[in-house]
Amino acid sequence: MTTELTRQINASTDADTPIEVTGSSIEYRPDGTPVIAHTDAQQSGTHLVDCHDAACTESTSRVLTGSPYAWTTTHAPPGLAIDSQGVPHVATADLDAWKLVLVSCLDLTCSEHTTVPLSGFGEQPRTILLGLDGQDRPRLVWGPSPGEEGLWHTGRGPDGEYLWCTEPRCGAPGSDQGSAP
Repeated sequence: MTTELTRQINASTDADTPIEVTGSSIEYRPDGTPVIAHTDAQQSGTHLVDCHDAACTESTSRVLTGSPYAWTTTHAPPGLAIDSQGVPHVATADLDAWKLVLVSCLDLTCSEHTTVPLSGFGEQPRTILLGLDGQDRPRLVWGPSPGEEGLWHTGRGPDGEYLWCTEPRCGAPGSDQGSAP
């Protein structure tokens, strides 16, 4: 699976050299087409691959963050969720700002997106999981450094933090799109 996933991601980029995928998440739209979020240790940052068919023989790749993953040693795969309209949302570490962020696409192909900072951290997260509730409101679990403070509603356990937003896209512009009616 990892070799095939890397082949598909490499096929979706315009890079002359293959990329090194260091962490990836995959979700499926209601029509069965996969969407892949991954980190790229060589090009840096979090990328979203939008597959055009179920086998991902053709796809479009977009850079969501430019965080400098190339100098880190641990790569938490970004959290990925698809809302009720089939629109992708990605939770990832923005190492430029040292914050966990929610990147919400504003359309199916993610030609535009919004980014909402969620929580600061002192050490790169080890785990980032993202889900959406029945009203497309984000729910996140992540493994931050002990003692860091969250900026949203939080429930902190000894091994991680649970964050939740009271609105779709955590209230970012375009929240009426891609959410349940």
